[in-house]
Amino acid sequence: GYPRFVSPWRSKLDKVVLNRDLAGLQLEPMGSHHLQQLADLHQSINPSPWSVDQWKTCCDTPNYRNWVAVHPRSGLLVGFSCFLCLGPDVELLNIGVAQKFQGRGVGEDLLKACLLMMPESAERCFLEVRRSNIPAINLYQKLQFEQVGERKDYYRLVNGLIEDALIFRKDLKS
Repeated sequence: GYPRFVSPWRSKLDKVVLNRDLAGLQLEPMGSHHLQQLADLHQSINPSPWSVDQWKTCCDTPNYRNWVAVHPRSGLLVGFSCFLCLGPDVELLNIGVAQKFQGRGVGEDLLKACLLMMPESAERCFLEVRRSNIPAINLYQKLQFEQVGERKDYYRLVNGLIEDALIFRKDLKS
């Protein structure tokens, strides 16, 4: 099931406690004070990481919904998500979990919680994922995302490789 929340209101939720046995990680809105730690985390887990400036753009743009999962005692970022919300369509632009916490349900809880907090106008969520990112693809399929297309040679990785993106969609109103 979905994690329990401090408030039942999707669009007004400020803080969420993820209910895994992970020392009560807290989900909170991404802020400028998270940017450097966020860029460092993203660089450690992604073959084509975003810069601090790219993350800052996400924080400064009104149509974005950005969240970080924070360890309450240390204040360290454990995960993050970035969504672009435009009318009935939402696009998951980026999501990730620190290597140490991968495979423990944090990504699943993070994605479920974020989808519940989308604007009431949101009807569909789209995302793109590297063809080789099998753990992410498995998670998206587990959460009833359906593959609806692909983009050839979409990802340009820092090591010079090029990879296809698979496009997934989930109906948020069902």
